[in-house]
Amino acid sequence: VLVRLFVRRCVIALVVVFALMSSSIAYGYWRIDKSMNGISRTDVKTSAVRSGSPVNYLIIGSDSRGFVKTKTQIQQFGSKQAEAGQRSDTMMIAHLDPSSNTTVLVSFPRDLWVEIPGHGHAKLNAAFNYGTQTVIDTFEQNFNIPIHHYLEVNFTGFEGIVNAIGSVDLWFPTIARDVKTGLFVTTPGCQSFNGARALQYVRSRHYEYKNSPSDRWREDPRADLGRIARQQYFIRSLASAAIHAGARNLSTATKLLDRGMQSLTADRNLSRDDLLSLIPAFQNTKPGDLVMQTVPADGARVGSQDVLLLRNDEAKPIFDELRQTTATTETTQPVTKVKAGTVTVKVLNGSGMKGAAATALTALATKGFVKGGTGNASRSDIVLTQVRYGSAAGSKDRAEAVAAFLGGVGTVQLDESIIDSTVVVVLGHDFQGVAEPGKHPVAGGSTSSTAAANPGHTKGVIASVEPGATAVGCPAH
Repeated sequence: VLVRLFVRRCVIALVVVFALMSSSIAYGYWRIDKSMNGISRTDVKTSAVRSGSPVNYLIIGSDSRGFVKTKTQIQQFGSKQAEAGQRSDTMMIAHLDPSSNTTVLVSFPRDLWVEIPGHGHAKLNAAFNYGTQTVIDTFEQNFNIPIHHYLEVNFTGFEGIVNAIGSVDLWFPTIARDVKTGLFVTTPGCQSFNGARALQYVRSRHYEYKNSPSDRWREDPRADLGRIARQQYFIRSLASAAIHAGARNLSTATKLLDRGMQSLTADRNLSRDDLLSLIPAFQNTKPGDLVMQTVPADGARVGSQDVLLLRNDEAKPIFDELRQTTATTETTQPVTKVKAGTVTVKVLNGSGMKGAAATALTALATKGFVKGGTGNASRSDIVLTQVRYGSAAGSKDRAEAVAAFLGGVGTVQLDESIIDSTVVVVLGHDFQGVAEPGKHPVAGGSTSSTAAANPGHTKGVIASVEPGATAVGCPAH
């Protein structure tokens, strides 16, 4: 939970500070160096970083109760004795490519069933209880993903970051609660959250809502996956609020930087230059456009435990991107000799967004492709868009021609069940819209990068809502 919040928060703080201090670069560097003195360090072994190459930051949200002292904190978080040890509510990898100044944030469900080196099989978040190095080793050995830097933030650090902004606005189309974290939203609409209340929200794993006071409470059946979706909505909202707060007040921007650094535990190799390298990847990105993905998994029962098992085929393209850690050069979209008018396209909706398939097919038709119909995929929670082709001659070329118009998403793959020359596009959560080859779709594409639960959207930050609810944004800052 805390995890993604913090990294995004820290990066935004840095961007705001440097934007406001652009007239004095020397002062900006001095300020960063001073703030970095507040970072706690941990001794871990990480993969070597190659100059100019993509970098993976492992970001962990600690749920250690070591800070708990007051009765209120015991009620909200549990005592040190009852919640011994430490695990992580949130785990993600930020993959930054300096050659393209882009970043992707990938969330890993805490209940993934993995092998913890030296300790047998358990849920992924249990690795944290064996120490920081074990967490890094677990990610590298189970997913074959190199970890170059380690960042960790705790409960109190998260609260401090939100409170440094003042508050974050969230939209709730219904009343909602989580009796375990203390979250209670008694009135639908735009709600202002301080640090303590925000923590109740982002930690919510037993989120309940009801559409009217007389209705029964309905719990989000996705548990941790639902929580990840709400966290991603909150991160975008938090980033938007921080940008506005820091842009209005230099003192607030500086406070955000200091609070962010004080909340952070990092590997000893993390330097000022490493933090500065984060800025270009976020500088021209609106919070609502930030690419966030969740590792796909299915619920299962292992012994007496409810766990999540990785969907290996769907996770592979995500992991392949995270494994790209060698410098690449910018290339242009290859020009295809296939004419759009010779390609029939069928679009299946795997994103869960109503009307997405029809919208996409209509847009492809405007580019000259022939309509081959629409439908729903076998699931509505597909992460990455797929472009499928059959064994008919020239089918792969036709599929690549279609993929060139999908705004930079879409893995091209053979599907032997397709018996003719039709190209089948299965929309995932990463699909934003149709665009000319080499260009990105305009804002407001047909789907969001993550299928979110309640709530709806704040200005520039959009997420889907519970069935039957209407997303109405919070007022602009």
